Amino acid sequence: MTRPVDELLNRPGGLAERLYGMRRAAGLGTGQLASQLGWVPSKVTKIQRGQQRPAVEDITAWVEACGHPESASELLDLLAEVEAVHWRWQQRLTRGQPAVQEDLDAAVRAATVIRSAQVAVVPGLLQTAGYARSIITMFRYLVNAWRRGCCGRTCSANRGARLSSSSPRTCCGGESGERR
Repeated sequence: MTRPVDELLNRPGGLAERLYGMRRAAGLGTGQLASQLGWVPSKVTKIQRGQQRPAVEDITAWVEACGHPESASELLDLLAEVEAVHWRWQQRLTRGQPAVQEDLDAAVRAATVIRSAQVAVVPGLLQTAGYARSIITMFRYLVNAWRRGCCGRTCSANRGARLSSSSPRTCCGGESGERR
C-alpha cells in the first residue's frame, strides 16, 4: 500500500526533489552534506529520495549548509503540507477499514462519471497463437454486430444485407426472436 505521504514527497517538484536539487546545485556530495550536518549519509539519501520525512530542524540545517537560507520558508510550507496529509492518513487508518469503505462510498455517490478500465488482452509472453486468433475473431464478431446494429447473432433480418449508413438496421432480438 502506497502511503499518500510517499506520493507527496516524491512528486515532481516535491520536497524530496527540491532538497536533492539544492544539494546538487551547491556542489555537495551526499557524504559531504552529511558530515557538515553531523548526520550519517543514509539520512541524507533517505530524505532526498522521499523515504524519510525530514523534521523542521533538518530542512533548516539543509538549506543553511547548501547556502540557500531564503528557500527555507517555501520548503517548510511543503513540509507542513506533507505533515497535514500524514496526519489525515493516520486518522483514517485509526478509524479502520469500514471508515475507508465509507469514504469510498461517499466519493462514488458524489461522482457524476465513473470510469473503469480492464485489460482485455493478455500482454507479451503469455500470448499464444491460438489466444491471439480467438481475440481477433471475437473482436471481428463484435465490430460486425455493432455495424449491423444487431444483437450479434447472424439473424435472418440482416443476412446478406449490404451495410450503409442510410439503410435501416433491424434485428431479430436475440434469443427472444422479437424484431426491434
